[in-house]
Amino acid sequence: MTDQDFPRPRIGVVGDLMLDVSEHGTASRLSPEAPVVVLLNPVATVALGGAANTAANARSLGAEVSITGAVGADEAGAQLIDLVARSHMLPAIARVDGVPTTVKRRYLAGNQQIMRLDIEVSTLPLSAQQAVVDSFGSAPRPDAVVLSDYDKGVVTEHVARSIIEIARAGSTPVVVDSKRLDVRCFAGCTVIAPNHHEATAMTKSADPHRAAELIAEATRSAVLVTLGADGMLILDEHGVERIPSHALDVADVTGAGDTVTAALSVALAEGATVREAARWANHAAAVAVAHAGTYAVPRDSVRRLADEAQQADERR
Repeated sequence: MTDQDFPRPRIGVVGDLMLDVSEHGTASRLSPEAPVVVLLNPVATVALGGAANTAANARSLGAEVSITGAVGADEAGAQLIDLVARSHMLPAIARVDGVPTTVKRRYLAGNQQIMRLDIEVSTLPLSAQQAVVDSFGSAPRPDAVVLSDYDKGVVTEHVARSIIEIARAGSTPVVVDSKRLDVRCFAGCTVIAPNHHEATAMTKSADPHRAAELIAEATRSAVLVTLGADGMLILDEHGVERIPSHALDVADVTGAGDTVTAALSVALAEGATVREAARWANHAAAVAVAHAGTYAVPRDSVRRLADEAQQADERR
């Protein structure tokens, strides 16, 4: 199916928005002042990070996307909002005085990262949290919602419960990707999708099946645990299924979780079951990890990989 063959679903992404800045330069000598390399004549590139990368993936997978979050009333915030708009997504973003926009600035010599500089806060005032909820309510009603929680202060318990309540009132599926340890505030979501490390931290169980059971008890939802090269484990009302990875080449796992979350939301918005959505997200992740850095996966690439996997299964 091509983009012209289906109406675009509407995805609302709510979460921690980040501006990813990469400073590319060359390093051929050490500083005489300290035992560090000198990065010469770096050139900066900017990209959407965090929840905004999830949104970019949903967009590339064929959705119309609105982005809700909070940025500072600073130059980086203005730059992020402008980048969202130029990426053909709708910004429904609260600007907050006294809070910096989250920026991840990476310094690279060739392909080697030599330092990362982070600008962030971990809390937002209650007024700013409510502004996020109000911004979500002012955006067009979505067909699916993503809560993308990097634990940078936007997806608080108040925001999470409010967004899920609004979504449930409209029978809208909610996909959660969270780095927090206590996930009870996401009770009532449709599916939560931690990676194996996150699931272990949430439950103190390294067994992905047991971890999924504990997370399901806390959230009353389906649980998708991503397992890297070992694929995925999905626990839903029908039980447990292991989904093998279809990744052939792994260049970089950066942003793969964002791809999985985005793919889940797009598939659910188009009427897939949670298990069907998980299988499609597995193909999307395989495409993502074959590329270096964060990568917005095209829908056609996922479709081709899914077709190839189906043909391989039929030949067995």
